Amino acid sequence: MPVVGCMNSNATNYDPLANTSIAFGGIVDPNNGAGAYFNGNQHLIFNANVESKIVSAVVYASISNTITFELRDNNSSVIDDTTITITAGGQRLYFDFDVPVGNDYQLGVSAVNSGLYRNNDQANVNYPYDISGLIQITESSATISDQYYYFFYDIEVEAVCTGITNAVYGCTDPTACNYDPLANTDDGSCL
Repeated sequence: MPVVGCMNSNATNYDPLANTSIAFGGIVDPNNGAGAYFNGNQHLIFNANVESKIVSAVVYASISNTITFELRDNNSSVIDDTTITITAGGQRLYFDFDVPVGNDYQLGVSAVNSGLYRNNDQANVNYPYDISGLIQITESSATISDQYYYFFYDIEVEAVCTGITNAVYGCTDPTACNYDPLANTDDGSCL
């Protein structure tokens, strides 16, 4: 069973039980229910339970197009974006969006006419979509938010390690004559 978390022992949020830092989720297969290609400007709404990175997702396009994908905060202010030229059909796109802890983030596109696929089948769109405790997709921006799922399939999310400190070796005993106030890892040299 995968345990998702920070695997760097030098990080403040190190999880010794973690055996992976990557998780996938959301709707994985768009053929799970009815859907269609859509040209409007809608988005998914999600919460970030820990610092994370939205690494990638699969999108399905009706035509070749250049689209700006956006991560926005709960006031619709753009936190990060990337512009990608896509081809018709399904493809995995890489975003590398850093997501701080918070609620009601938006994952969407910057303008209309994207021609991306969305599910519109209330029986098969089942919020929330929890991605291994990292992020939780709670709804979409549509008026009937629990009926629609927009654009981003098989979302890849990574647990971000925080507070990483590099080891500075030296004497860490303040009573020693060779005490090094910059050292954070004792090297056994204290006198």
